[in-house]
Amino acid sequence: MNPRWMLLAGVLTVSLAALIIRLAAEAPPLVIGAYRLTTASLVVVPLALMRGELRGLTRASVVPALLSGAFLAAHFGFWISSFEHTSVASSVVLVTISPLFVAMAAPLFTGDRPTRRMGIGMLIALAGTGFIAYGDAGADPGSLWGNFLAVMGAVAVASYYIIGRRLRASLSLLAYVALVYPMAAFGLIIAASLAGNNLVGYAPPILLWMALLGLGPQVVGHTALNWALKYVDPVVVSTVVNAEPVIASLLVWLVLGEAPTLVQAAGGAVVLAGVYLTVSGETAAARGRKQHSPPLEGGVRGG
Repeated sequence: MNPRWMLLAGVLTVSLAALIIRLAAEAPPLVIGAYRLTTASLVVVPLALMRGELRGLTRASVVPALLSGAFLAAHFGFWISSFEHTSVASSVVLVTISPLFVAMAAPLFTGDRPTRRMGIGMLIALAGTGFIAYGDAGADPGSLWGNFLAVMGAVAVASYYIIGRRLRASLSLLAYVALVYPMAAFGLIIAASLAGNNLVGYAPPILLWMALLGLGPQVVGHTALNWALKYVDPVVVSTVVNAEPVIASLLVWLVLGEAPTLVQAAGGAVVLAGVYLTVSGETAAARGRKQHSPPLEGGVRGG
């Protein structure tokens, strides 16, 4: 399957998260995150056990995967909590600087080096998120603490992508998510408990929305992005995810009637242009690597 189509499916499904979270807003942010990852774990872990995907795992695979899960939990914990202290637009801008952290760390940890075209596309996408934040700054300027939490969310998700890129070279997709998602769920449950949030007692519609959040954006969306990490530069994956706030804004507009401002719409167009440039740059680089590399014995093993 073409990794670009999987990236598209992943980002489209992940983009449903903002709308679903809004519909489940009666629950605290950390509880929503905990239900999201718990639901996803209840799907992928039994599948992994039935298929024997978890047999023969070594400590060299398990420990980094659990660390990746901890970073995923930290990402959701920091980022969702930032909404309580700063504007949504400001939080989105700061959390989507994750490609910068990925680009800085990837050469050291994965050997992936962004091409010039990818770098330009990444910067354009980040500039677009800046336009989106500017459109909301007058209404809700945010606070230093909320902005700090969003930046920490960006660092956490960048670490998640970097570790996932390394592990997906040797670990099957199902085995990887069956380790990562339960670890992230555990971390969020602990965080919610420490924050004094109730984990039970929510109305059936809220429970349904939180379950759908786990089944859609997490099981389908994040798993598609994790599949792509085996074949696509992590800088590209993290940059493509910058399209999420654009698509999410359109969905909220269509369903809840919250129309974006002209400045935010212009920023969304810039983000999509940067994403396209980044992906096309990675595709050209991949063709170059393929032309200069010897064929792999037995082909590429799918996840």
